[in-house]
Amino acid sequence: MFIQFISDAKHNNWFPRWSHWNATSFIELLILGGFRYLGRGWTFVDLEESTMISAEVHRNYFHSFIELGATVLY
Repeated sequence: MFIQFISDAKHNNWFPRWSHWNATSFIELLILGGFRYLGRGWTFVDLEESTMISAEVHRNYFHSFIELGATVLY
């Protein structure tokens, strides 16, 4: 499901603010972070330590992630 979600996110441009970065795994790490925050109870600091993407970026991304879940996926 994770791979399919990434494919859908890229194809539908769900996260345009974070999709323009050159790093190939940047959006994948943010998506994985969103799932881990919800499913495992990780904190944004935990996500920063595991992905080397700042907690503030994860926090800002998470707002878009939740909005997508509430409007598109729900």
